[in-house]
Amino acid sequence: MGTLTKQSVSGIVEPGRHGDGGGLYLNVAANGSRSWVQRIRIGGKRTDKGLGSVRKVSLTEARKIAAANKVAVQQGRDPWAKDATPTVAPEPTPAAIPTFGDAAHKVYDLMTFRSDKARRNWIQTLERHIIGRPGKTEDHHIGDVPVDQLTRARMIEALSPVWFDHPETGHKVKGRATRVLEWCEEMGYIDDNPLHKSTRIALPSRRHENREHRKALPYADVPAALLKSRMGYGTAVVTLAFEFLVLTAARTSEVRFMKWAEVDLENRIWEIPAERMKTAKSHRVPLSDQAMAVLWAMRRVSVAIPDASDDDIQTHEVKEVTTGYVFTKRNGKTLSENAFIVRCKNTGIDADPHGMRTSFRGYAKSELKARFEAIELCLAHSVGNSVTQAYDREDLLDERAPMMQAWADYVDPLPF
Repeated sequence: MGTLTKQSVSGIVEPGRHGDGGGLYLNVAANGSRSWVQRIRIGGKRTDKGLGSVRKVSLTEARKIAAANKVAVQQGRDPWAKDATPTVAPEPTPAAIPTFGDAAHKVYDLMTFRSDKARRNWIQTLERHIIGRPGKTEDHHIGDVPVDQLTRARMIEALSPVWFDHPETGHKVKGRATRVLEWCEEMGYIDDNPLHKSTRIALPSRRHENREHRKALPYADVPAALLKSRMGYGTAVVTLAFEFLVLTAARTSEVRFMKWAEVDLENRIWEIPAERMKTAKSHRVPLSDQAMAVLWAMRRVSVAIPDASDDDIQTHEVKEVTTGYVFTKRNGKTLSENAFIVRCKNTGIDADPHGMRTSFRGYAKSELKARFEAIELCLAHSVGNSVTQAYDREDLLDERAPMMQAWADYVDPLPF
């Protein structure tokens, strides 16, 4: 079923091409004349062929002619040639046209990602919402549908459940589906990407509806929260990692996957590589006295010598721990995604761990009267437009270091 109807065809007068799907178009000329045009590949080359005037050829007839032409091309015949013998190389047979699920996995294999988590999320989100998985396939799923049979109406039907139930995820799914269909168009499996046409009526934007912000503590409550964390039940590693998270105003994933190789202990700088940053740019974090104390405490935990002196920890013993992740469990694995959330819940901290970044922002703005640019750089946010960023590569480290130390002195006056 195409996107045009008998009624809509009679009402279309705007010059241009109006797609029905599958390469069939209603073409309205500037002088008002209207005719059918089919975009089709013959011998590997894309060409447009007229199918007759709307006055002589109905929508139903145009669809039948277009379908017959496709069959002829698949059999190696040029439907517009005078003889019936094969004159062109055979086009891909229907069996060679990939399903949407196969195409999605092919595009997935060709892509690069910032992390393993992002890689898994990309395909799993598509599988969950529009491709379908073994034993969990629903009527709106399109994983088994050949891509040349996906009309705009069919894509809207597939996207609607996630679009209206989970707006944020819906936008991601639509963007990924569009990318898959773009690849199919480039490969010649489809003539037009059905998602390149507007869907703003059928899929109205709801991206920011009922958006819940990460709950943050007033900055004045953060010192008590850290004290709760220290006194609460849990492993030393989670306690130290949570404290480091607050002190550096970093994102949870940045702390969880922090490596010793990223830390310059001598100059007290933690440099997070671009592939682990949301902005895809490397980010330097000045380390306060308290943040350094956390790292030395983690060295003590890592080398498993709790009775060692500080001199031992900061000299020959620490050489044993120069690689790997900073905050690891006994089995050597990184902390779980929910480790900080559980810590807040178990210790009665009424906030989301990510919200601690908002607490820092409030302190820096209200108490330090810090510049907006410096605050945003502390949070690893992009500042200014693309032109400004291209010409101003200074990360204000000298200005940010005193800010981070002041924040640490405020929330954690008794470091480890």
